[in-house]
Amino acid sequence: MGSEAHCLTPQTVVDGEKSRMRRLEDGIQINASRSVVWGILSDFSGVATWAPYLRSSSPVGDVESGVGAYRVMRHFWGFRLEESVIDWDEGNGYAFEVVTVPFPIKDVRETWQIVADDDGVSVRTSVEYDTHLGPLGGALDSVLVSHLVRREMREGLKGLKRHAEADALKASAVAPEALTG
Repeated sequence: MGSEAHCLTPQTVVDGEKSRMRRLEDGIQINASRSVVWGILSDFSGVATWAPYLRSSSPVGDVESGVGAYRVMRHFWGFRLEESVIDWDEGNGYAFEVVTVPFPIKDVRETWQIVADDDGVSVRTSVEYDTHLGPLGGALDSVLVSHLVRREMREGLKGLKRHAEADALKASAVAPEALTG
């Protein structure tokens, strides 16, 4: 897959006659162990430490990881996002719903998965969403929204890669010292 994120062709998923969902997928290879990558991803409310488009993120409630974990974030552009975990596969990934999302987007579901490959690990993410405003929302999606979502997916993957590879490098630098100490 290479060291940079590669965007797959977006797919439009039709779910009945009322909803026209868009599905975008992306992925990146990360030169770090699965445990390092999972350690970062499983800190659900710590996403602002590696996602460059977020100013802040914090947990809400008592559940910090797993189904029911909930986080509130402030986007770089100033708007607020709220997300709730709906599926959790320990060590492998999770899915969440974006409960509070900026207009014209609606019904957002996002997944993050760690996939083993020949060169280490890859992380895959997908975002499914719909838009308000019917055909006008669809047009707005094709000229603006999908491009912004894709860009944030790529930047998030790159941020995760930088963070995980820096953590892996720190761990490998400390490990020899721990053995001789």
